[in-house]
Amino acid sequence: MQHISHSYLSLGKVMELDSKSTPEFRFPIMNDEIVLPKFYSNADNRISILDKLKNAGVVSYSNIFLINPGEWGWPFNLREWPLEYYIELVGRLLKSDQKCFVVLVGSPSVSNKPERLCQAVNSSHCVDFTGKATISELLELFLVSNALITGDSGLAHFATLTPLPKFIFFGPETPQVFRPLGENTYTFFLKLPCSPCFSVFNHRNSACMNNHCLKNITVDYVYDYIMKKIN
Repeated sequence: MQHISHSYLSLGKVMELDSKSTPEFRFPIMNDEIVLPKFYSNADNRISILDKLKNAGVVSYSNIFLINPGEWGWPFNLREWPLEYYIELVGRLLKSDQKCFVVLVGSPSVSNKPERLCQAVNSSHCVDFTGKATISELLELFLVSNALITGDSGLAHFATLTPLPKFIFFGPETPQVFRPLGENTYTFFLKLPCSPCFSVFNHRNSACMNNHCLKNITVDYVYDYIMKKIN
């Protein structure tokens, strides 16, 4: 508790706060002090999600990469890795493993990026699963998949309930503040001089019209990094 001193004036009560000018805690909280909740599998939900995957054409025991290519319109799409990069990455993932499936997850997109990605890849091993799983089923999906690849989003934080490897793109916002906690969390962040430009202090408004902080994260680097971490 902060110390609060009171002084009483004839015109009213004035409260003087002994406080900092910045919002951080006075004492740091160490990572090993944070205990995260864990998700435990449920047989009914596991059967349900496996049936849905089977109906979507995903073969059992395949390697599954979950991808959220983005859901936003302007200006929040500044936080998203370019769609053409996702298309190239998915192509490389499918080419490197004939048994691999890429499953697109997340909420229905206002930008139609999942649909456009599947059309561009044109493979039965790339499945649009957005909006087709309940929260419990999605957690079960995390348990049977190899990796989640996404932009800075709530989905990445949600996945921390499971040990699923998470690969997250940051640019307009900083992973130093918004990185999901938990094990197997990996972030791509270039630390450009102009980044981060989104902040709670500017109401997440940005004058940026060309997000080099994400466009300069190459497909080659992302693919090689993911392969190194999951193999």
